[in-house]
Amino acid sequence: MPGPRRLLLATAITSYPLAPELDRPELVDDVRRIEELFCGKSGYERVSGLRMNPTAQQLHDGLFDCAVACRPDDYVVVYITGHGDVLTSGEHVLLPKDTDPVYPRRRLIRTSQVAEWMLTDTPLRRLMVLLDTCYAGHGGIELTKEGLTSWTGEGGLVMIAAARPAQQVEPGVFTRALIQAVDNEATGMFAPQMLMPEALLTKVRSNRQVPSTQSAICAQFGSGEDLNFLPNPRYKPYLVDRDIDAQERILAQRGVELAGRFTPATQWFTGRQQVLLELATWLTQGRADTRAR
Repeated sequence: MPGPRRLLLATAITSYPLAPELDRPELVDDVRRIEELFCGKSGYERVSGLRMNPTAQQLHDGLFDCAVACRPDDYVVVYITGHGDVLTSGEHVLLPKDTDPVYPRRRLIRTSQVAEWMLTDTPLRRLMVLLDTCYAGHGGIELTKEGLTSWTGEGGLVMIAAARPAQQVEPGVFTRALIQAVDNEATGMFAPQMLMPEALLTKVRSNRQVPSTQSAICAQFGSGEDLNFLPNPRYKPYLVDRDIDAQERILAQRGVELAGRFTPATQWFTGRQQVLLELATWLTQGRADTRAR
């Protein structure tokens, strides 16, 4: 039986045809950084069903279609950035591409609907949502409450908001700080196989490049492997159960061995240019040469 998949849905609403004053083209870079983090370092696959600049219907379809196609052991991460707002009713909403400034309620998405679409009557049981919008903490609380109404106690639900309920966000701040937190050895060193969200956010909040007016928060439900959303890119099994001093000593010893044995041996490898020339000739001539290379 195949193991669990790691799936990433990431989108930004950067363009508003009916309200161009809301355009935020720089948010494309935030999606790129999230993709580099999860797909480049954590083994996730980008799901193509959720496009950039989705309309309200496209956001629903992209999230729901992924959820119904999941297996219960899959890990799914959703990243959404764009404009967020709080209505006079107190509800946090996301502004999709087809937001109409004249009749805004026609297309607004209640942030809690993200959890509803993905967890209600679907096989998905492991979901992490990253909200990178203004007042994200407000929307994150509502999303979490909605998610818990469908939660049976099986699986894991993690909500990470780039700001507290009454705070606005600046483009690029959260994603840059999150990448730096993952890359920071102090977050997990080499022994833990997985990074815990709260440990990462502690580093995000202490990052000097993050303004004091933007403080990320997190809520999580579940335990054990159901919360294994973030593999540690520095994980080394042979350092498990070692203290930090022992880890550093073992790594230093391996560095010495590498410098003393492997690196000097490479000077005797010759003929690289000739091999590449022969391969290039074989690939371009098109002759019926079936000899193995």
